[in-house]
Amino acid sequence: MKDNVIPFSTPIKKLKDDFKRKVDEMDDDEFLDMMMYLMATDVNTEEFTQEDVDNLRKYYMKHVPEGFTKEKISKMKDEDILDMDYFLNE
Repeated sequence: MKDNVIPFSTPIKKLKDDFKRKVDEMDDDEFLDMMMYLMATDVNTEEFTQEDVDNLRKYYMKHVPEGFTKEKISKMKDEDILDMDYFLNE
């Protein structure tokens, strides 16, 4: 029975090879469309509440990252606070 077991790496390698082949077959417009789609959908899908955003804002106003000011952070849009947090902790 063990002889029939496919090692985990084999399906992943096949998937990667298939993906590479498909990308190589794409023209520039198809490739850019795919990349735009991936960038738009490859976002952290965790949902943040307003309380989460407010807590992040308070944190960054106490621990101001280099290149920012308390005033700038206080005026940032919620999505900008989330983006800043993402990039600072990536």
